[in-house]
Amino acid sequence: MVKEINLFFKRKFEKFNYKNISYVLICFLFLALSMFFGEVNNSHNSGAFGTSFSLAGTIIFYLLIVLNFALILYIGKINNILKFNKGVIIFIFIGVLTTFYMIGVDFGTDYNRLFNNNSITILDKFKSIMDVSLSIMMCFVLIYLIPPFKEKDLAIRIFCFIFVGFSLVMIIYSLITEMDIYIAFIKNPTFFTKYDSGNVNAIWCVSFFKYGNVYGHVLFLLCLVILLLSVSYNRRFIFLFSFLVGIFILFSGSRTAFFGFFTLMISYGITFLISLYKSNKLYFSILLFFFIFLIIFGIFEIFVFKLFTIREVITKSDGSKEVINYTLLDLLKKYFSYVDSRIDIYRSARTRFIWSDFIFGIGYNMNDLLSRTFNGSYFNYHNGFLEVYTTGGIYLSALYIFLIVYIFHINNKLFVRTDRYKYYLYVITLPYLIYQLGEAFPILYNVFGGGVTAIIFIMVPFNKVREANEICNINKLFIK
Repeated sequence: MVKEINLFFKRKFEKFNYKNISYVLICFLFLALSMFFGEVNNSHNSGAFGTSFSLAGTIIFYLLIVLNFALILYIGKINNILKFNKGVIIFIFIGVLTTFYMIGVDFGTDYNRLFNNNSITILDKFKSIMDVSLSIMMCFVLIYLIPPFKEKDLAIRIFCFIFVGFSLVMIIYSLITEMDIYIAFIKNPTFFTKYDSGNVNAIWCVSFFKYGNVYGHVLFLLCLVILLLSVSYNRRFIFLFSFLVGIFILFSGSRTAFFGFFTLMISYGITFLISLYKSNKLYFSILLFFFIFLIIFGIFEIFVFKLFTIREVITKSDGSKEVINYTLLDLLKKYFSYVDSRIDIYRSARTRFIWSDFIFGIGYNMNDLLSRTFNGSYFNYHNGFLEVYTTGGIYLSALYIFLIVYIFHINNKLFVRTDRYKYYLYVITLPYLIYQLGEAFPILYNVFGGGVTAIIFIMVPFNKVREANEICNINKLFIK
């Protein structure tokens, strides 16, 4: 019996090349260290992942990350993963151009005018440039240095398992340390009211983060990762676990995360309906009728019937209680006013802009620091589109538009190569774009949300396209 078990595991492990796994882990270590550096770098003693590094700490940590990147380049080169073709040359040109452009913005912008003081130091400017360079390195790794291996979806699945594992630890820690908050919320839910109307009982689960919103953001990203995992294994039931995650999002108090989750469910439902058209037209017709009925009923419910309400009881600072009944129309109005309030952060900051700031931007991280001078409770502009625009102006905005268009161009090649990933990018795009109306996680920004979305949006389609042309295998890790 013992011999049979040993033989079983031996056969399982023989399918894997430990060098391939080690290389992927080295790549993800670089991404993790880079994202952590960005979070701490941008915190200025108030971030969710820790406080800022000292000068020595910044330099040492940055050099360690660069050495990690150099190691990936070395392994990739000796194993013929990295090939200096036209695409690589164009990428290097754009990367160098973008770096020098952002250097020009950092050292050409009059921050004394923007901040009315000398709070921006030379170290802040160098940190900004470091983050830009790491974002470019991150993109290079995801496109050119994480290839498909003989093990099916190796890099994709390793990423998913790491993220799911991290998230499970996060949720379990929250349940152990914050069970009283979960119970209190169940007894008196105030999710939509949150801090409005002087509500003093709005206490949210934060897990091991500083803010409940960050907990909610990670949970929303977990939903995207679960979707990716279900696509990778071609098992739709895996996606059902996202509904459990959605429940925990409620306890985090992040309305943006919950709305993103809700939009993801709709987006997935639509693509699931489309996929049924060829495979089972009877089910397709039934679900289509049901879906159209829900849309029509929902429109009448919002604007005419107003039968469905959500009741919340809030406790004010003077001890008095107020009962609020929200209709769906009330919630829609509340959401759009919430998005508009996020844009107010930019409206306040732009009062100090001059013409050059509107054209060239004011620098990576510098834009966030300016937003905090108007409202210290906001970490950034809470709008991904404005985050990109205020960072690098017209040039960076145009570069992002080109990147997104190019990603979809690459994704279109998947349509004829694999059914499993056929609609993947389209399912996650709508929730992500809507999410960016209330939060700032631009793809490839050197922060946790930007790095994770970069893996989801960039690594996956490029990895799947290359899979049709080449399968790599690591033979040498450290010694040529």
